Amino acid sequence: MNRLILVLLMLLGSVSCTYSSFRPKQFLETSESGILSDEAVETVNSIQSEEELELFIASGKNTYSNMCLNCHGPIESSAKKSATVIRIKYALANIPQMANLRLNEQQMVELELALSPEPINMPTPPPVVVGEMPEEENEGGSPGPPRNNPDPAPTPSPSPEPPDSSPQERALFARINVGGDQFIDDQGQTWAADSNFSNGRPWDYGEDVTIVGSPNQYLFRTKRFNPANEDRLSYDFNLTQGRYEVSLYFVELYQPVFRNGGRLFDIEIESQQVVTDLDVYREAGGAYRVLKRSFEVDVTDGQLNIEFIPGVDNPIVNALEIRSSVNALDTDNDGIANDMDNDDDGDGVPDTEDHFPLDKDRQYDGAQLYAMNCAGCHSSLDYSSKANRSASQIDTALATIPSMQGLSLNGIQTQAIAQALSASAECEDRPLLEPQIRRLTQAQSERTLTAVFGNIFSSSDFADLGDSYIKIGLNNDPNQLDINSIRLNRIYEATEGLVAKIISDFQPVRNCRNNGNANCVNNIYRDYGYALWRRPLTSQEMSQYSNRLGQANLRNNEDRLKFALSALLVSPNFWFRTEVGTVSGNRRRLTHYEVASLLSYTLWNSPPDNQLYTLASQSRLHDKQVIKQQISRMKADSKFAVGMGEFYVDFLKLENVITVDKAPRFTTSTRSALLSSARRSIVDAVTAADASYMEVFEGQQFYVNNQTASLFGLSNGSFGSQSRLTSFPANRREGILSHPAFLAVHSSASRSGIIHRGVFTLQQLLCENLGEPPDDLPEVEESDLPADFNEATATEREILHVKHSSQPACVSCHSKIDPAGYGFENFDLLGQFRLTEKQNVRIDSSGTLATGSSLNIQFQNSTDYIRKLVATDSMKTCVSSKFVKFALGQQPTNNSCEARNFQRNLNSRNNEIDALLEGLVDLPSFLDRQR
Repeated sequence: MNRLILVLLMLLGSVSCTYSSFRPKQFLETSESGILSDEAVETVNSIQSEEELELFIASGKNTYSNMCLNCHGPIESSAKKSATVIRIKYALANIPQMANLRLNEQQMVELELALSPEPINMPTPPPVVVGEMPEEENEGGSPGPPRNNPDPAPTPSPSPEPPDSSPQERALFARINVGGDQFIDDQGQTWAADSNFSNGRPWDYGEDVTIVGSPNQYLFRTKRFNPANEDRLSYDFNLTQGRYEVSLYFVELYQPVFRNGGRLFDIEIESQQVVTDLDVYREAGGAYRVLKRSFEVDVTDGQLNIEFIPGVDNPIVNALEIRSSVNALDTDNDGIANDMDNDDDGDGVPDTEDHFPLDKDRQYDGAQLYAMNCAGCHSSLDYSSKANRSASQIDTALATIPSMQGLSLNGIQTQAIAQALSASAECEDRPLLEPQIRRLTQAQSERTLTAVFGNIFSSSDFADLGDSYIKIGLNNDPNQLDINSIRLNRIYEATEGLVAKIISDFQPVRNCRNNGNANCVNNIYRDYGYALWRRPLTSQEMSQYSNRLGQANLRNNEDRLKFALSALLVSPNFWFRTEVGTVSGNRRRLTHYEVASLLSYTLWNSPPDNQLYTLASQSRLHDKQVIKQQISRMKADSKFAVGMGEFYVDFLKLENVITVDKAPRFTTSTRSALLSSARRSIVDAVTAADASYMEVFEGQQFYVNNQTASLFGLSNGSFGSQSRLTSFPANRREGILSHPAFLAVHSSASRSGIIHRGVFTLQQLLCENLGEPPDDLPEVEESDLPADFNEATATEREILHVKHSSQPACVSCHSKIDPAGYGFENFDLLGQFRLTEKQNVRIDSSGTLATGSSLNIQFQNSTDYIRKLVATDSMKTCVSSKFVKFALGQQPTNNSCEARNFQRNLNSRNNEIDALLEGLVDLPSFLDRQR
């Protein structure tokens, strides 16, 4: 903090010619580093005694013990000593493990004071006369004005367009596209998606209207309006004490009020009425014209509040912007607020608040620096408009481009950004994934109906869609899920029974049946249509339904309900979920309701809950931070184990154990017990603290009961009908790939199935493309077999090699397939561990698996094989890419920027499930699709 800032802080804290309480300069001199945040300085200014200061510090220590102790150790030796309010705010906003912590401003200040490295004393300062303060110049060459200048009267600005963003004028704090998504205007300025609002309703006029004279059509076509019978529309921003300029933008787009006085409303900022009877139509000079009104206000309570008060018709607002008042928060005149500038090490914490000074030998994360400093104008690193820029080019831009001169980056950091751009530019393609329509799976349709109407159905009530379980790939692949004539007939047949059950057993519908008023049927259609179609019904859909209901001329509510519910349940809007979005620039952005369904069916395999629907209705599910907070919440729900478990069951094809040909050795109860055992192991793995998504493939504990004990090599008599978690020797089992359910599925009817297991390993676990086998392979003649070959004493491995794999037409493929299957040879066709076959023929389960990629592992036995396979980058990458396809129905190509950056992030975070889910959200194709 330079001397001018200290002088101004002392001037601003004085109300007379002297000050008689503890002041920032004295406090700063007691700190080891000599730095405290403005918030802490302001708080200390208000403290009147040592006792009061001790109470503040004690409260901060208590907060630390409750929220920080477990991760950062005792406060006396804490790794976060000297953390300031700004550093705490940054951590809360950016560190996933802290996302659920709730700290108010006072608690953050108390934490900072408690974490101060030296005891805080309260010396009595000498009197200071304001007029005797030495005048210093700021970087702009002139003294900055004191913060207690009188407020000028609010004045409207004539400019209808976004303001000049010259950094020498004002520091930006918020720029919001009200009612809309993120938007980059013709000046390259980013307007964030609508946020920080309470109440009001969003509206998007789309391309039906044209804003007069504006190059930024989308910015002003969206708005938020406030019906008079609802709570007031307001916007709230947490800001430090000081003076700010608030600019509000309005456009009259609603034809019924196209006249002077057609719409009038008031505006309050910080509880002060700044506009009375604002008439946008009159002041803008007509419809479709932008009106900008700007106001300077003082924030004294840590929050800037803007309220819109109904008068004639409804208040509206289309965009808003908040900047510091000229020089009020930017005393060094660099265009950046004092608490946001000079972040030389790029950690998001200003140098004036940073107790970890720049280290020239430090290794900087170029991708993170790019995201913080460049992505707002040049898109994300994966799709940057500045790919392959060199460090010298970046340095030149920083020195010559006005909008970049506020960035504080040193040569080491620009070098890191250049390296990140270079690495990203190496990717071979950058297209977004395609928009698509995805049919619900059998399980998803059943869980959706149960979520809406409760547990009133039996399994026989639901339509049997006859979905086949494919051997390679994923069962929820959109290309596998269709509606053919057979499935459509089954849906129609099942719907009649489902509707009858809902009318008789679901209380709200039963009440409507017994009600003589037909209006309740319309309400049922609207409200339960929302839940079944996973979005609000449009006015056109409601109108079409009403017309058809009227044409049907039904006699009573029971018949009307049958009509309404049948219409909802057979509709494609129920059976299909869209990921189509709406056009936004050169892409399609998924709607908020589409995002809600994408999250819920991926994480829960169930429809959205009320909280997701609420966020969608508030247009908040384009904010990736909000989405990640929802992921944390959804992970804590028991449905997460079901949804995430569904991925592994599908990926490993474990459900096929119910139908795989193993009769008579597998009874129906044995099959169910095996699948249940595998599911429980998966649930344990995915719900463990800080679990890796590869944890499913590790460990020696399995659930065993009397139906499965013999398959695990144990005595049936040691177990009852209830499964018990049982430990096995490390040389016998290793993770889900050694579970009998997996091994039985991937074997043949009479053999261990070296080829079956090898092909599955290469294609499904390692994502190796084998292609189709050749047709009409000739059979090996007996005369061509070696003279000493005896099939009765040979192992399956030897038989396969001699009779098939060694043939010239087969050897190229089987040189990879067979070793991938050899590694499972310690397990027979039922998944039982063995060392010999044919009673006394010794099994060889060793080998070398080498593919055309970088994979090359040597193994001695099956557990050694599984451990080494699971540890490979090839399998980790394959599993994560399959999860992306499970979630999105498609996946980026392996050499795409999305895929590479996704896996790089996973590797840096030890392949945690949290990183897998957050990385999914960070994919450009999570929210956006090709136009």
